[in-house]
Amino acid sequence: MSATLNATVKYPCKEVETRFGKRVNVVLVTDSGEQITQWGNPDDAKLYALKRNQKVTLVKDDKNKFTLMDSVTPEPAKTSSYKPENWDNDVKNRLTAKATDLITFYESCDALVRKTVKEYKTEESLRSITTTIFLQSIRNV
Repeated sequence: MSATLNATVKYPCKEVETRFGKRVNVVLVTDSGEQITQWGNPDDAKLYALKRNQKVTLVKDDKNKFTLMDSVTPEPAKTSSYKPENWDNDVKNRLTAKATDLITFYESCDALVRKTVKEYKTEESLRSITTTIFLQSIRNV
């Protein structure tokens, strides 16, 4: 007598080295919370097709051995093909605007440092102070 169980893939297919050679396994959790490890050969396409959180059906035989039903099919990948027509231009415009804002802000920091700091005369020290103030202020925004 065999029974069927519904289960969810907890961990998808992983290849491991055992004393019997290379094997693959998938960890499943039944609706009752029982964790089952399904083992197979490295060429078992059915186990590789399983994805995390995918629902599967198991058959439990008289020897308490679980096998996957043959009707296991991989769930279709969820991809979005939506891309606005002017998406590239929108991204380019936003990046250009952000860069312009940062340049303006850096120039304001530079003018403030040059006006405020009098004891540092070298160009390198003024640039260092300006850069430090600029970086610290944009991190806190």
